[in-house]
Amino acid sequence: MKRDALGMLLRIALILFAVFTVASLAILFTIGPRYGVYLLPPSPQQYAADAIGYMDGGLHASGDEWAAARADALQKAESVSSYEEAHALLDEAVKVAGGKHSAVQPPAADKRDADEAADAQMTSFELDDQGILYLKVPQADMSVESRYYADPIAFMKENQGSIRGAIVDLRGNTGGDMGPMIAAVSPLLPDGTLLEFKMVAWGYTTPVTLADGKAEGGGSTVHAEALKLGDVPVAILQDERTASSGEATLLAFRGLPNARTFGSPSAGYCSANSMRALYDGAIILLTTGMDVARTGEEFAEDPIAPDVESASALEDARAWLLSEMG
Repeated sequence: MKRDALGMLLRIALILFAVFTVASLAILFTIGPRYGVYLLPPSPQQYAADAIGYMDGGLHASGDEWAAARADALQKAESVSSYEEAHALLDEAVKVAGGKHSAVQPPAADKRDADEAADAQMTSFELDDQGILYLKVPQADMSVESRYYADPIAFMKENQGSIRGAIVDLRGNTGGDMGPMIAAVSPLLPDGTLLEFKMVAWGYTTPVTLADGKAEGGGSTVHAEALKLGDVPVAILQDERTASSGEATLLAFRGLPNARTFGSPSAGYCSANSMRALYDGAIILLTTGMDVARTGEEFAEDPIAPDVESASALEDARAWLLSEMG
């Protein structure tokens, strides 16, 4: 009798497991493509249609322009014969849905090797005899080494008693991972919310914050050594190649009473991108939000004007710092 009951329970358990498995597979088959997850390879047509559906969350994915572009892309998608053929029409569509900061990146043919990683630019730094700290903050990718921010912080800690002003050079910083950039300049920034990303299509904002050396909300979360240099005057240098996360780092200083910017208008990619990997390894970079400074100003595709437009930004920045330092 006990054996029969045990057998019955086992059969029920197997039936329930089978039902659960089938239901899970059905849900995954139906919903998975929305998130780039497939049980079976999608057809080129489905591949393109799913990617176009993802673009509905873009910064400009509303109104007649996107509706027309979406319909046109879906029509073209019906005749594509390969994933590779779909990339061009998807790249065209995503620039309507998300704007100029959006793109479709084909699968990488080659991965960056260890030697290239070792050659990645690091933050450079020096202190002159007048007490002016100079930080050159370059672009950073997701795999940048911790010394990108750890070395300048260690230098600032060692010389904090001698630093009377600072220059943060963001010229040529085309973006990448914002987390290490914020960490590298964290001793010059107050803790709290530095800026926000306003997700227009989704109706919410998300902050970029700094607290005790921890930078999060903008790219990678980075834990750096907590250090503050106080309210020393800070001059930020910018140019037409300061873009994307470089511009967001620029905006982290906007509205601070001890900061002033010098140079030329930035590139005008002041927006937040979300990333979706497609089945073949291609990536959709879709602009979903705009940058909002602590001043409440909203930035998206217009350049950020400097406080002082100058063809000799470094010299003008030094002159301003010396006047502020007294």
